[in-house]
Amino acid sequence: MPGIDEVPVTERHCLCIRSKVGVYWKDVLRDLSMAEMAIRNLEEDYKHCEVAEKCYQGLLKWKENLGPQEATVKNLCRAMQNVGCSEALEALQNMSHESDG
Repeated sequence: MPGIDEVPVTERHCLCIRSKVGVYWKDVLRDLSMAEMAIRNLEEDYKHCEVAEKCYQGLLKWKENLGPQEATVKNLCRAMQNVGCSEALEALQNMSHESDG
């Protein structure tokens, strides 16, 4: 049975952190190895949306592109830690521990 960090990221995870990542959404996606062109496309497609929505859509795209084997809570936590999104990281870790019970 995989550890909690190895579980695939869900839409619920993305919703939990989207407003906490804030202006760092592009940096998080870059750290997750999303292509720069894909990030630019997201920015253009959602230019009239708030930052939280851009983050959410970017995370969904990352999750969709990598699939459940690679789009894990562990990888997302690592990216947020690398970028310095401590509030989002804490929220995600708390959420993971709640579902651990």
